[in-house]
Amino acid sequence: MFKKLLIVFGGIILVLVLFVLLIAAYLFVENNTVVKSSYSVYSKKLPPVFHNYNIALIADFHNSNNVEKILKKAEEIKPQIIIAAGDAINMNDTNYDNVGTLFEGLLKMAPVYFTSGNHERWSMNEEDFLNYLQNKGVHILNNDVVEIGLENDVINLIGYRDTIYSDDAMQYDILDKELDMLWNKIKNKDLFHLLVFHRANYFDTVAKYPFDVVLSGHLHGGQINLPVIRSKILMGRFCNADYSKGYYRKNGSQMIVSAGLEKNYRYPRVFNPPEVVEIVLKHLE
Repeated sequence: MFKKLLIVFGGIILVLVLFVLLIAAYLFVENNTVVKSSYSVYSKKLPPVFHNYNIALIADFHNSNNVEKILKKAEEIKPQIIIAAGDAINMNDTNYDNVGTLFEGLLKMAPVYFTSGNHERWSMNEEDFLNYLQNKGVHILNNDVVEIGLENDVINLIGYRDTIYSDDAMQYDILDKELDMLWNKIKNKDLFHLLVFHRANYFDTVAKYPFDVVLSGHLHGGQINLPVIRSKILMGRFCNADYSKGYYRKNGSQMIVSAGLEKNYRYPRVFNPPEVVEIVLKHLE
């Protein structure tokens, strides 16, 4: 009898060990894989010459070592510009080697535009880091507006430097004031407006303004892409469960949210691999 119990107990232990190993293997593969997600964005305001204009969006890199895989996916897009929507580093980072290798590779493909996310804003080294990127040839687009030209037409590319406030202590009056100031910087308000805004969880506020397309990140795709769990994570970390990753529309604005590129085994991604996002602008007749 004891031997039978021992065999049964041993079998249960073996099954549990195999189950844990399978979970560990899955998490390793999931978090070390980089995928490409593609979205088409249609607008009547987009000049016809920009029809099929390709943009690569990267966000929430957080100094990952998945550099070569990210570059491979970005290269598949054949982007005309590359948007880096914040959190390239962690707030306490002082070593930028992975970031440097990533941006050097991206700059060989197309012009790169960067806006600060909350981790850059909360870093004691933000100015140093931005200078580091700028010296490599990256365009810093913090609270600035540039015109992107193609043949004889232009669109506005606008970058919002992330606010200093955390999600659980957001000062909405200040956020509104900063967006007002940014909107007033736009000289030609009749153009197509492409806004880079790190925190997708504030799309309800951003959508009060006539930005045509918003490119965002910050939410890491909800981290664990399972019903109920994802919503709890989004509410707990970002105080909003309405957005996670993908395409959204509100009022006259469209938003594309990257699930991010972080690889951190303390916060594993589940059914939510790191992604490079392809955005194809489409002129709508």
